[in-house]
Amino acid sequence: MPAVKFAQTAPLRPKYRVENFPPNEIHPTDSLNPSTIYHDFYGETPEIRGVIKKIEKLKNLDSPVFITGEAGTGKEKIASIIHRQSSRATGPFMALNCALESRATLESKLFGSKGLLEACSNGTLFLNEIGDLPIELQHKLLQALQTSTITPIGSEAPIRINTRVISASSKNLKSKIKTNDVSSNLYYKLSVFSLNIPPLRERKADIIPLAKMFAREFSFKYRTTLNPLSSRLENILSSYTWPGNIKELKSAIQRGVALADQGEVKAEDVLPELRQIFPESINKNISLDLRNIPYEKALDIFRKEYLEALLLKCDYNISEAARISKKNRMWVYRCAQKSGIRLHK
Repeated sequence: MPAVKFAQTAPLRPKYRVENFPPNEIHPTDSLNPSTIYHDFYGETPEIRGVIKKIEKLKNLDSPVFITGEAGTGKEKIASIIHRQSSRATGPFMALNCALESRATLESKLFGSKGLLEACSNGTLFLNEIGDLPIELQHKLLQALQTSTITPIGSEAPIRINTRVISASSKNLKSKIKTNDVSSNLYYKLSVFSLNIPPLRERKADIIPLAKMFAREFSFKYRTTLNPLSSRLENILSSYTWPGNIKELKSAIQRGVALADQGEVKAEDVLPELRQIFPESINKNISLDLRNIPYEKALDIFRKEYLEALLLKCDYNISEAARISKKNRMWVYRCAQKSGIRLHK
């Protein structure tokens, strides 16, 4: 049997995104202080404080971490923070989205010569949407993690690796285990510790501080002076459900800042789609404060937002949405039709 070689920290190919962080550069508790906001991951709600406390506990544990949360909630950002806090902080941090690559590309990037598992030795590899990794590659990854060795494609000599894997998914992987789309052994190997990132609609108190932070960021980027966000815009931002979460909010604010007129960020530029969702509020310059609109209109707004959030939570499973709402399936169908909500992704 060929001798096992130890992976060296070699120069990494530029096609992979690499971050090398100074050790302990960012402390999780910094995110609790508005004066030390850490990029996109910021919040003062109990939900986010709970996440930060878990990160604090994980920083000294060199174990796999599994992150759950909807698309756009900041799972890769969380993974990078965990890496920065760990004993591997001086090593590389690299990310791969398993849902965006073909089977052949995934195998090459993970197990090829100087592939990610080898390149991240003494560092951290973040695998997003791990449930979309083909099952045969899941078994191969499990073996690599169990033995701490890989045999690169095209080679017969096994190489020892020392790579921490942080994985994530926006889907329910336990249900995919039942359909044999996810290896149960790999799932339990990767989910020794788990973190759930709440969607933005469940932490509404963080929306305006995040929006202001992004406005400052893009004001600096575009070298423009902005007026404070209007109360009308803040009401609209707080009332929207943000199905794309933080990524959608950041993109919306970027668009608003880029199109700002004499320093004013306009709601029409931030969220053009709100013309259809809240036509009275946009066109007549009325605040979305529900106390200032007719009861039936307020009820329609609530019904639409509630059903959109419920369907996202249930991954568009009508029966599950009916169970949680304590209504029947016909009610879900009727409300969706009345509110113009599609019952599929």
